[in-house]
Amino acid sequence: QLQELVMRSWLFGSGEDTAREKGGTDSKSSSTAGGKPPIMILAVDSAHKSGTKWENVFKGSKIPECDRPIKVVQCGWDDFHVMADGPHTSTSCIINVRTEIGGVKRVITVKPDFVLIRNEVTALSHDNRNKLYGLMYANVPSVNSLSSIYMFCERPIVQGELNRLAKLHKGKGPDNEFLLVPQSYFASYQGFFYGNSFPAVVKVGSAHAGLLSPSLLVSSLVKILIA
Repeated sequence: QLQELVMRSWLFGSGEDTAREKGGTDSKSSSTAGGKPPIMILAVDSAHKSGTKWENVFKGSKIPECDRPIKVVQCGWDDFHVMADGPHTSTSCIINVRTEIGGVKRVITVKPDFVLIRNEVTALSHDNRNKLYGLMYANVPSVNSLSSIYMFCERPIVQGELNRLAKLHKGKGPDNEFLLVPQSYFASYQGFFYGNSFPAVVKVGSAHAGLLSPSLLVSSLVKILIA
């Protein structure tokens, strides 16, 4: 009871309703009329931002050679909390999701079989890598892969993979070249010495969004930027 109270306070603050209080059911005990539990898909995509209702997208979908139905729970990164165990337990990942049913805020519990991630993990306004780590700890299958999503949190890692592809295709003819805009990486402003052509764009921050992305038309602006 104490753990449930702490979790409810973390998700809502005090005084909010949960599914159990209002007679609702959580998804871990739900099953179909045939008694077989559904395949649970967690769609990390804030509906009020994207406008996509993933429950409607998957409606009527079936998995070949599997008679279990598909159930979709959709939420944003800020609307769930991850608890993960290792292979010593039968349930490696439990997620408490904050949702609204009939105008009432509730907490439902899901054990995802698959995760569909459509929102950025980290940006200027948020950093939810701790939740991504929980999904990775539990090895939950995902699209895109959790490893690729993790690497995309930082632009140098993304660019490093692109550089690898460019090097792999170098010298194999114009039809096979992997073309990239020339870029340089500096670990900090203290070692920032740009010697390539102008105009140029400086990116400061993560892969999705950064602190600034100024355009430098002439070399004299570099000193102003560093200052």
